[in-house]
Amino acid sequence: MLARHGVLVLWLVLGFTAAAAADAEARGFRRNEVPNATTCGVCHLAPTSGGPRNPFGTQVEAHLDGVGAISAQHVVWGAALAALDADGDGVSNGAELGDPDGLWRIGDPMPIVERSDPGDAASMPVCGNGVRAASEACDDGNTSNEDACTNGCALNVCGDGFVRAGVEQCDDGNAIDDDDCSNLCAAATCGDGVIQEGSGEQCDDGNTANDDDCLATCMRPSCGDGFVQAGVEACDDSGPSATCDADCTVAACGDGVVNAAAGEACDDGAANSDTAPGACRTTCVAAACGDGVTDAGEACDDGNDDQTDACMASCVAAACGDGLVQAGVEECDDGIDNSDTIPGACRSTCVLDRPAPEDSGGCAAGGGDLGGVLALGGAIASLAIARRRRR
Repeated sequence: MLARHGVLVLWLVLGFTAAAAADAEARGFRRNEVPNATTCGVCHLAPTSGGPRNPFGTQVEAHLDGVGAISAQHVVWGAALAALDADGDGVSNGAELGDPDGLWRIGDPMPIVERSDPGDAASMPVCGNGVRAASEACDDGNTSNEDACTNGCALNVCGDGFVRAGVEQCDDGNAIDDDDCSNLCAAATCGDGVIQEGSGEQCDDGNTANDDDCLATCMRPSCGDGFVQAGVEACDDSGPSATCDADCTVAACGDGVVNAAAGEACDDGAANSDTAPGACRTTCVAAACGDGVTDAGEACDDGNDDQTDACMASCVAAACGDGLVQAGVEECDDGIDNSDTIPGACRSTCVLDRPAPEDSGGCAAGGGDLGGVLALGGAIASLAIARRRRR
């Protein structure tokens, strides 16, 4: 009886051992159905054998295909299981195993990353060891934040506060686009299309045109800046010129703008006149003696420089004693040398001095000249004698 009982015990022990071996062998295939599941410890608490499952193993069991006995069921690896975080360490199952999106399939090469155990919260990748873990964007194994991979094993990108050498000009780590560093990690400069008010920019349209509403210097255009604003200014010579007025209109006499550079002394616009006394003339010269209009302070203005007519070139009326002989009116005019007492002088009435006839002493009161009479008589007698001889 005892012998039979011993045989039964032995049979049970061998049966359980065989079953356990068979069960272990049947479930070992599942390591090949999970990316980077190199040991049983991925799903079990014991690193090299079965037994109680860790949190990830429990989630794996919930994601079997359900075909046949549980020991023969296969793992359904995909996005659903990869997205879970079995150990609650903040890193998904897929990220810890190198397949964050659950895209790996049986037969694909295993992801080459530094993996950690999704069922063990204490198992975390080490940033900076030069081996990229699934939860790391990169790991270059150095301490520089100026290369492509930061010390936090993240890719160096614009806006992270680290200036990537040779790629970024600056990186202030903020989203403010109008400070000294743009959101493109370029140093603020005129022409970048962003108005940097702190740098004194009034505008920035991102182009180099000087004929629109923003100059290439990032200043607003204005008359006098030397640039012609299309549709607004007719010209702009940085001030008055022979062809452009100070108000950036084309220079023209009569436009009401005095342009000295264009030779204008005055410009009263529509009030310019060639007949009104004192007015700015239509040639934009000021009223003056000699323009043919008698202005205030002028006695006359005949528009010429003839000094022998009724109006002198100085716009003073001609008068006896002015030293100028008025044609058809005066015989002479010696100015201050006119005299009524000096023989031969021009008289104060501007007539020539005419000496009185000489007195012979025996003349009648009429002032006859006896010598002249006698000479005339002698001439007549001589003529008579000559005529007789011819006969």
